Amino acid sequence: MNMFKLYGMIQVFLDEVPSQITSATSQAFKLLKFICIFAGAVVAIIGGIQLGTSMASQDPSSRQKAIFVILGGVLIAAAPYIVQLLIPEAF
Repeated sequence: MNMFKLYGMIQVFLDEVPSQITSATSQAFKLLKFICIFAGAVVAIIGGIQLGTSMASQDPSSRQKAIFVILGGVLIAAAPYIVQLLIPEAF
């Protein structure tokens, strides 16, 4: 019986969240999403430059590292969307 009262109190606290707080957090999430996409793009571009220089020097180990850097940049850029798929309530 006490569990239902506790759940009811939590529900009341969650229902009465001011709109200013939710708008501020949504703006913070949008900013974080933009930063992740921008950082991922920068890392992917750096990986593309490394891939080009490794192809010019015919170095297979640096070519492999460059491909991993490109994939890392894509993963960083896709991170907000992956989190949104896993936790839809987060964004």
